[in-house]
Amino acid sequence: MYGGRSVTSLFQRFHTRPKRLQISIDTVTVTLSHFILAMVQHPDVLARAQAELDAVLGLPERLPTFEDRASLPYCDAVFIETLRWSVAAPLGK
Repeated sequence: MYGGRSVTSLFQRFHTRPKRLQISIDTVTVTLSHFILAMVQHPDVLARAQAELDAVLGLPERLPTFEDRASLPYCDAVFIETLRWSVAAPLGK
């Protein structure tokens, strides 16, 4: 017993954390891969999103913040469409 827990219990908790982290990394990787694929297949969408970013953020480049999200409706729609198009986990039968 270690701190009221068995060594087996601590061992199991330690080894399940990397699996959770791996699952979250997999979902991000899948989503980013689908976003890149969509932008390669639809360069017009990429150009329009880039133009919107340039218009809102200005040419002296800065990174967007959450306050900019309301001013970026097309980029927001592209992100939502990417999440809709690339479900990283099965959601049904």
